[in-house]
Amino acid sequence: MLSIERRVGRFTQLGLLGMVLLLTGCGYFQNRLGDARRMFDVGVTVSSKPGFSFYADFLDIAALGYAHVDGHIIGLGGGHAGYIPMRQRAAGLLLWGKEEFAFGEFDPQDPENPASWRVGIIGLIGGPGPYGEHILNNLKVLHLGWIGLEINGKFAEIADFILGWTTYDLMGDDTAGKAAKGGTGPESETAK
Repeated sequence: MLSIERRVGRFTQLGLLGMVLLLTGCGYFQNRLGDARRMFDVGVTVSSKPGFSFYADFLDIAALGYAHVDGHIIGLGGGHAGYIPMRQRAAGLLLWGKEEFAFGEFDPQDPENPASWRVGIIGLIGGPGPYGEHILNNLKVLHLGWIGLEINGKFAEIADFILGWTTYDLMGDDTAGKAAKGGTGPESETAK
């Protein structure tokens, strides 16, 4: 049986090894952190101009309500944390809906940015359907005037996070190391 000193020593060694892997830019852990940040959008929404959102999307199968807000989310949105620019545009009539949600990386001067997609059974048949992190979302937004709330569980991203521990990249969004190898991550897109 190991003495208490040896156990503490081994625990300390494992802790230091873990810190080295996390803090030295280990691509595997960077990808897991990125996956974890993309699992949820949650926070308080604020806008300088009055906006309105009362909208819910149920796993892209049904959508109901209306949303039209340009502002910021204070919290977690689109894999970013903090005070993040955001755009909410949506309309849903249960079986058909159109969505356009963006966080951080979009042109606020361009009303067509980002591209919209369809939700609801009829909307999914007609397409284009959701893409990337917008697949299998369970979105709820409420914004009245200058302040509101948003919560969004991204079930495809949650599955990507869980499977990512086995190195399987369900969503194709693990970018650490791909750009250097000529991959398809955001870094390689900006290099073109």
